[in-house]
Amino acid sequence: MIDVAPVSIVPPALSGRWGKPQGLGTRESSMRARSLLRPLMARFWQAYAFFKLGQRVHAFGTFRVGNRRNIVLGPDCAINPDVYLAGHHAIRVGRNVVFSIGCKVIDTGLDVERFLESKRPPHLSKAIVIEDDVWIGAGAIILSGVTVGRKSIVAAGAIVTRDVPPYCVVAGNPARVIRRLDA
Repeated sequence: MIDVAPVSIVPPALSGRWGKPQGLGTRESSMRARSLLRPLMARFWQAYAFFKLGQRVHAFGTFRVGNRRNIVLGPDCAINPDVYLAGHHAIRVGRNVVFSIGCKVIDTGLDVERFLESKRPPHLSKAIVIEDDVWIGAGAIILSGVTVGRKSIVAAGAIVTRDVPPYCVVAGNPARVIRRLDA
């Protein structure tokens, strides 16, 4: 009978105290990789946003833009993943506005009056104005002709069809004022 020494599958340089791999597939290594990639990804999303809009904004994922020539964003706006800005007519956004995940700003729609009369009803477009320091919640939809007042909050899932006064929280379908913030 020949004695055979046990063979280690892990190279000695990678094995730890008990022969377990160090730095490969461990939680610490994946957290370290994420921390190294985070600044790189942030720069990538900033470049992506500049390419999509031609303006400097804080982007945190992919978003869609219909016509960037009709969209004006103020400084320090933040755009999260899956946001859609139509830009068919005009969208004007103030400073420090946050677009949460999946919200939509749509400045065009079909003409309801001519919908039954013609095979191709015309689109009606009106400008959307979002003033400074507004937070638009996840999944909210802002439709054409709306002005969202300064320091207002549009709740998640709200559908805004009418103007939002400054310093208010709106929610629901259609969105209604549920709270005033100027107190």
